[in-house]
Amino acid sequence: MTIFPFTEASPIQFQAPLPKTSDVVIVGGGIIGVTAALFLARRNIPVTLLEKGRIAAEQSSRNWGWIRQQGRDADELPIVIEAQRLWRQLAEECGEDIGLTQTAVTYLA
Repeated sequence: MTIFPFTEASPIQFQAPLPKTSDVVIVGGGIIGVTAALFLARRNIPVTLLEKGRIAAEQSSRNWGWIRQQGRDADELPIVIEAQRLWRQLAEECGEDIGLTQTAVTYLA
């Protein structure tokens, strides 16, 4: 099974010593931790990301990851719209299939 951008058979492992200093240390390499580190690094903020196992191999690899628009409070809609935009942008930047699928949901009674 391929997990972007590495495979289960060849996980990325960082062997160098940890940096002596960092402006931000993030504990947890799930989707939130990795995304926070990405956005900080884009702003040239020194960030260190720590993960006890493999990146995105715990809950981030097991949840459904929905960006649900239906049934939201009106105040939440701008956040959902921005989340969808960011996911599409990330998928385009990666140039890989990150599993993003935009679709609808129907509930039957």
